[in-house]
Amino acid sequence: MTIAPTDKIITITSGWGSNDKGTWFNDNYTMEVGFMDRLIAILPFEVGNSFERGMNEAILPGTGVTLMASDETPTETLDDVMQALDDLVGLRFVKQRIREYAEYLKFLKIRMERGFEDQQTLNLHTVFTGNPGTGKTTVAKMLGQIYRHLGLLSKGHIVEVDRAELVGEYIGQTAPKVKEAIKQARGGVLFIDEAYSLARTKDDLKDFGREVIEIIIKEMSDGQGDIAVVVAGYPNEMKSFMDANPGLKSRFTQWFEFPDYMPHELADIADFAAQKRYIALSQQAKAYLYDKIVEAYRTRDRYFGNARHIYSLIDQAKSQFGLARNENRKPTPPLQRRAIYRSGR
Repeated sequence: MTIAPTDKIITITSGWGSNDKGTWFNDNYTMEVGFMDRLIAILPFEVGNSFERGMNEAILPGTGVTLMASDETPTETLDDVMQALDDLVGLRFVKQRIREYAEYLKFLKIRMERGFEDQQTLNLHTVFTGNPGTGKTTVAKMLGQIYRHLGLLSKGHIVEVDRAELVGEYIGQTAPKVKEAIKQARGGVLFIDEAYSLARTKDDLKDFGREVIEIIIKEMSDGQGDIAVVVAGYPNEMKSFMDANPGLKSRFTQWFEFPDYMPHELADIADFAAQKRYIALSQQAKAYLYDKIVEAYRTRDRYFGNARHIYSLIDQAKSQFGLARNENRKPTPPLQRRAIYRSGR
């Protein structure tokens, strides 16, 4: 099959379904890709208990032809990653710290390559603190690629886990789960979300979360290497987490604090989210949305979703517009009425 140079890459974003973990059963599935009521490709995939990095095949219906995607090393450069980092909305101090940290790691690596004996080893393990939706996972993915371009990681991918995926229910189940997660993350970033949940109370010695912490510390100390561990969560809880085991503070020497987005930054995120979902907002709708953003920001608590909250608003607008196509439907709220969905894109 020959692909013409004029062909374009189309980015597909999900509009329905669930992002909640545990809603997929271990089984074989197929994803059908259609365009204008025509089935153009079938992509088989499997859901299991382990992570497998790579590209899956695509079957062209009615032709018997199977296309294998190329899994070659990306042509993206370190400058490209840094530019993508700079293009993120807000996070000015985080961006600055990441750049300074990358330059410092580059400096240490050059010293090692030139034979300088330096007692300070390269430490890739970091702590991300911040409320939900402040960009922690997104930056962690970029950090993995920065490490890869600096030659500090072999792959730079990210494996996201939380307590439920690391802690076993019974004695003897936790260690294999943690070691499997480390295995899948080897060469990249092991991102532990809500890491503080691994140390719920100092007095609960029966909590298997402490076993997870001990295995992670051992891996960071004398493991095979080629891995970066990023732990993330609420600021106050993460400080308590670091006090849960004396070995944590010496392994995690870098802290990155992700502040809540300001209203004007949330408005920029709303514009970006609308573009990704092919939704155009009128000036009246933008003004209405900004008022809602300011109201949500002023009344926010520690559980405020930041960018997640904005994406939820845009998704609601898109959903309501779809329902409004039914002539018998009742009038929709102002934001949904002013949102125009560009169909056929």
